[in-house]
Amino acid sequence: MLSRSAERHLEKAKEFVSKGDEYYREAGLEIRLARAQDATWAEISRFMGKGVNWVQDVANMPENRTTPEWRRGSHATAKEIEAGAKKLLSKDPSKLLEDPAVVAAIAESPEATATLMRAARAVGDRVEETESGRFAESNPSFARADRLLTILTRLANARSAVVKSFEELQDMVLTEDEGEKVLRFAQYNEGAAVLLVAFLTGESVDFDELLAEEV
Repeated sequence: MLSRSAERHLEKAKEFVSKGDEYYREAGLEIRLARAQDATWAEISRFMGKGVNWVQDVANMPENRTTPEWRRGSHATAKEIEAGAKKLLSKDPSKLLEDPAVVAAIAESPEATATLMRAARAVGDRVEETESGRFAESNPSFARADRLLTILTRLANARSAVVKSFEELQDMVLTEDEGEKVLRFAQYNEGAAVLLVAFLTGESVDFDELLAEEV
């Protein structure tokens, strides 16, 4: 079990690591001080949220280097993981996890895993958005039908909400203030429905006033 003194040194080490690679030397010193307080490598690894190889490489950082001498598969910075993930995902996602070193680096670092997932989501969102736009451009009738379905779904949900509210209000005894609030919301929605019906029946309507209203 880590002593409180060892924990304090490791807390400082985590702070240095969070500042960037240029602070690894200071982090390594704090790790060595924790070791001097009888902290095991396994305990340090768990506390830091890093692999044993990672914490050992930081602790044993040579004096003449500005970064540790990472063992293969023991380390990848967040920027390296993110840049590599974006590059691989944009070209061939299936190749991403074929490199054992990449897999090892991700497994050793929770931060790298989180960064990889963010990069994958970002690339996936861009691909989906692009493909969706291309499909809509090449299939205008489908895009129109999809848009109309969205509108009808909103209107159906609005009616369901009114019916559900009516059912629940029957089981409640509202105060005068509560009743006024519900009425105000109902009238607000009623006004929107009246304008929509007028628009659909060919009347000239101005939605600016409706949009400016506050409940």
